[in-house]
Amino acid sequence: MVIVDPKKNSDWLEELLGGVRDVGYAVAVNVLESSFIDQARAAMYRVQERILANVGPERLSRAGELGVLRLMPKFDDFFIQFLEIPELLSVIDHTVSQVAVLHTQNGFILPPCQNGEVPQVFQNSFHQDFPRVFNGYMVSVNAMFAIDD
Repeated sequence: MVIVDPKKNSDWLEELLGGVRDVGYAVAVNVLESSFIDQARAAMYRVQERILANVGPERLSRAGELGVLRLMPKFDDFFIQFLEIPELLSVIDHTVSQVAVLHTQNGFILPPCQNGEVPQVFQNSFHQDFPRVFNGYMVSVNAMFAIDD
Protein backbone atom coordinates (compact mmCIF):
# COMPACT_ATOMS: atom_id res chain seq x y z
CA MET A 1 0.00 0.00 0.00
CA VAL A 2 1.27 3.45 -0.91
CA ILE A 3 0.98 5.99 1.92
CA VAL A 4 2.23 9.53 1.35
CA ASP A 5 2.32 12.70 3.42
CA PRO A 6 2.17 15.76 1.13
CA LYS A 7 3.48 18.02 3.90
CA LYS A 8 6.62 15.92 4.41
CA ASN A 9 7.31 14.48 0.97
CA SER A 10 7.85 16.72 -2.05
CA ASP A 11 7.39 13.69 -4.37
CA TRP A 12 4.03 12.76 -2.79
CA LEU A 13 1.99 13.26 -5.96
CA GLU A 14 4.23 11.09 -8.12
CA GLU A 15 4.21 8.34 -5.48
CA LEU A 16 0.46 8.58 -4.94
CA LEU A 17 -0.26 8.44 -8.68
CA GLY A 18 2.01 5.40 -8.93
CA GLY A 19 -0.06 3.66 -6.27
CA VAL A 20 -3.28 4.50 -8.07
CA ARG A 21 -1.82 3.28 -11.36
CA ASP A 22 -0.20 0.09 -10.05
CA VAL A 23 -2.50 -0.98 -7.19
CA GLY A 24 -5.69 0.97 -7.86
CA TYR A 25 -5.51 3.17 -4.76
CA ALA A 26 -3.19 5.10 -2.48
CA VAL A 27 -3.47 6.92 0.84
CA ALA A 28 -2.52 10.53 1.50
CA VAL A 29 -2.25 11.47 5.17
CA ASN A 30 -2.05 14.83 6.90
CA VAL A 31 -4.06 16.59 4.19
CA LEU A 32 -6.79 18.28 6.22
CA GLU A 33 -6.11 20.74 9.04
CA SER A 34 -7.61 19.77 12.40
CA SER A 35 -9.86 22.86 12.37
CA PHE A 36 -11.23 21.82 8.97
CA ILE A 37 -11.89 18.30 10.28
CA ASP A 38 -13.73 19.74 13.30
CA GLN A 39 -15.85 21.94 11.02
CA ALA A 40 -16.57 18.99 8.70
CA ARG A 41 -17.67 16.80 11.60
CA ALA A 42 -20.07 19.46 12.91
CA ALA A 43 -21.40 20.14 9.40
CA MET A 44 -22.00 16.43 8.82
CA TYR A 45 -24.19 16.21 11.91
CA ARG A 46 -26.11 19.32 10.78
CA VAL A 47 -26.64 17.72 7.37
CA GLN A 48 -27.79 14.48 8.96
CA GLU A 49 -30.44 16.38 10.95
CA ARG A 50 -31.57 18.30 7.87
CA ILE A 51 -31.82 15.15 5.72
CA LEU A 52 -33.86 13.41 8.42
CA ALA A 53 -36.19 16.43 8.63
CA ASN A 54 -36.44 16.75 4.85
CA VAL A 55 -36.74 13.10 3.81
CA GLY A 56 -37.90 11.41 6.99
CA PRO A 57 -36.55 8.33 8.74
CA GLU A 58 -39.25 6.04 7.32
CA ARG A 59 -38.33 6.79 3.69
CA LEU A 60 -34.62 6.44 4.44
CA SER A 61 -35.24 3.09 6.11
CA ARG A 62 -37.36 1.84 3.19
CA ALA A 63 -34.54 2.84 0.83
CA GLY A 64 -32.07 0.78 2.86
CA GLU A 65 -30.00 3.81 3.80
CA LEU A 66 -27.64 3.43 6.74
CA GLY A 67 -25.91 6.62 7.78
CA VAL A 68 -25.46 7.99 4.25
CA LEU A 69 -25.51 11.75 3.78
CA ARG A 70 -26.39 12.43 0.16
CA LEU A 71 -26.21 15.82 -1.57
CA MET A 72 -24.42 17.38 1.38
CA PRO A 73 -23.85 20.81 -0.27
CA LYS A 74 -27.63 21.11 -0.71
CA PHE A 75 -27.98 21.05 3.06
CA ASP A 76 -24.77 22.86 4.07
CA ASP A 77 -22.49 24.77 1.71
CA PHE A 78 -19.46 23.96 3.90
CA PHE A 79 -18.92 20.89 1.71
CA ILE A 80 -18.13 22.98 -1.36
CA GLN A 81 -14.77 23.59 0.36
CA PHE A 82 -13.78 19.97 -0.32
CA LEU A 83 -13.59 21.00 -3.99
CA GLU A 84 -10.88 23.53 -3.07
CA ILE A 85 -8.40 21.15 -1.42
CA PRO A 86 -5.13 21.59 -3.37
CA GLU A 87 -3.98 17.99 -2.94
CA LEU A 88 -7.31 16.66 -4.20
CA LEU A 89 -7.26 19.02 -7.17
CA SER A 90 -3.73 17.88 -8.04
CA VAL A 91 -4.81 14.24 -8.06
CA ILE A 92 -7.84 15.00 -10.23
CA ASP A 93 -5.77 17.12 -12.64
CA HIS A 94 -3.26 14.30 -13.05
CA THR A 95 -5.73 11.43 -13.35
CA VAL A 96 -9.05 12.46 -14.87
CA SER A 97 -8.28 15.88 -16.38
CA GLN A 98 -8.01 19.54 -15.50
CA VAL A 99 -11.71 19.81 -16.34
CA ALA A 100 -13.75 17.31 -14.34
CA VAL A 101 -17.29 16.78 -13.14
CA LEU A 102 -18.17 15.98 -9.55
CA HIS A 103 -20.29 12.84 -9.90
CA THR A 104 -21.40 12.63 -6.30
CA GLN A 105 -20.39 13.72 -2.83
CA ASN A 106 -21.59 11.59 0.07
CA GLY A 107 -20.79 11.48 3.74
CA PHE A 108 -21.25 8.65 6.20
CA ILE A 109 -22.18 8.76 9.86
CA LEU A 110 -22.34 5.07 10.65
CA PRO A 111 -24.09 3.82 13.75
CA PRO A 112 -22.16 1.63 16.21
CA CYS A 113 -22.68 -2.11 15.75
CA GLN A 114 -22.92 -4.49 18.67
CA ASN A 115 -20.59 -7.50 18.65
CA GLY A 116 -19.48 -6.79 15.09
CA GLU A 117 -23.01 -7.37 13.75
CA VAL A 118 -23.06 -5.08 10.74
CA PRO A 119 -26.45 -4.65 9.01
CA GLN A 120 -26.43 -5.96 5.46
CA VAL A 121 -27.11 -2.94 3.27
CA PHE A 122 -25.65 -1.91 -0.08
CA GLN A 123 -23.37 0.77 1.41
CA ASN A 124 -21.57 -1.87 3.51
CA SER A 125 -20.58 -3.90 0.46
CA PHE A 126 -17.43 -3.05 -1.45
CA HIS A 127 -18.72 -1.83 -4.80
CA GLN A 128 -17.78 0.35 -7.72
CA ASP A 129 -19.97 3.42 -8.18
CA PHE A 130 -18.70 4.15 -11.67
CA PRO A 131 -16.17 2.43 -13.96
CA ARG A 132 -12.76 4.00 -13.48
CA VAL A 133 -11.35 3.32 -16.94
CA PHE A 134 -13.03 3.46 -20.38
CA ASN A 135 -11.09 2.48 -23.51
CA GLY A 136 -7.78 2.83 -21.67
CA TYR A 137 -8.56 6.31 -20.28
CA MET A 138 -9.08 7.06 -16.61
CA VAL A 139 -12.45 8.77 -16.44
CA SER A 140 -13.23 8.60 -12.74
CA VAL A 141 -11.44 8.77 -9.44
CA ASN A 142 -12.87 8.45 -5.94
CA ALA A 143 -11.55 10.34 -2.95
CA MET A 144 -12.44 9.50 0.63
CA PHE A 145 -11.65 11.66 3.65
CA ALA A 146 -11.61 10.07 7.09
CA ILE A 147 -13.05 12.53 9.58
CA ASP A 148 -13.01 10.16 12.56
CA ASP A 149 -11.37 6.85 13.40
